[in-house]
Amino acid sequence: MEFIELMKAGYKEMSKINLELSQLPFECEIADINEYENWLCGV
Repeated sequence: MEFIELMKAGYKEMSKINLELSQLPFECEIADINEYENWLCGV
């Protein structure tokens, strides 16, 4: 039974890591858009 609990905990931890990794491209894209808009507006 201990093995199953360890596996559950591992999957929960990996889900948090996967969620963070899946959001990285969007954060970079938003930063690029903001930089472009600042350049466009002359800021």
